[in-house]
Amino acid sequence: MVEQAMRDVRDIAFDIRPAILDDLGLVAAVRWYLGRQARTVGYRSSLHADSVSCHLGVEIESACFRTLQATLTNVARHAQASEVQVGLAQTDDALTLTVKDDGVGFDVHDRLRRSSHHPTLGLLGTAERVALVGGSLEIESRPGHGTRVLARFPRPAPGAPSAMPR
Repeated sequence: MVEQAMRDVRDIAFDIRPAILDDLGLVAAVRWYLGRQARTVGYRSSLHADSVSCHLGVEIESACFRTLQATLTNVARHAQASEVQVGLAQTDDALTLTVKDDGVGFDVHDRLRRSSHHPTLGLLGTAERVALVGGSLEIESRPGHGTRVLARFPRPAPGAPSAMPR
C-alpha cells in the first residue's frame, strides 16, 4: 500500500507540472496530455496550435496547462463526449486556449450559481487560476449541445521576470 501511495503521489506531482512542459514547451505538453486523456476516456481528439511560441513565461504556461487539465477532467467526468478539439493561438498580447467538446453540455449559469454556494475546485477554481495571471475565462454550453471553454492569458512583456522558477 505504501508503494502504491508513493506512485500515486508521484503521478499527481508529475501531472501538476510535467517535465515535458519545461523540456519541450507548452504545445508538446498539451499534445501529450490531450492524447493521454483521449486514450483513457475514449474520445477522438485534435489539437490546433499555430504560431505558439515556446517563450511564454512559466506562470502563463503553467496556468494554461492547469486550465487544460481541469477542463479535460470535467470532460471526462461529465461530458460523455465523443470528440474534443483543443486550440492554442498566440497574438502579440495574448495566448488563447480553446477546448470544445460534443458532449451533453450543461446550464452554465445554474452550475456557477450552485458552485458559489458549494465551492469546489471545478469551474470557479479554474476561473480563479486564470484570473491570478491576469487572464479571463469564458464558458459556453447548453444541455445537449456540448461545451466550449475559452481562456485568455496575457503575454508577459518582453524581458519581464517570471515569479516562478523554471
